[in-house]
Amino acid sequence: ATPRSSHATTDNVTAPFKVIAKRWIVERSLAWITRRRRCVRDYERRPDHHAAFVLLAAGIQMSRRLAGRTDRGNRGVSRTAW
Repeated sequence: ATPRSSHATTDNVTAPFKVIAKRWIVERSLAWITRRRRCVRDYERRPDHHAAFVLLAAGIQMSRRLAGRTDRGNRGVSRTAW
């Protein structure tokens, strides 16, 4: 067995942090989907049912965005129960 050196080598130095151009778009979209309670927890027994609810949540959010409605706060209106 070869002895390990306690000094870090320069061979495995990682590149400096680089901002990914469209990462915020993905993170924002995932935040919208996780606002829906049923998409946060794994309530469904079948994975395809869970995937369907995620697609449904994304579709509802995009239709609201296209219609110009925001989903901020409750403001006395009950939200969908799903």
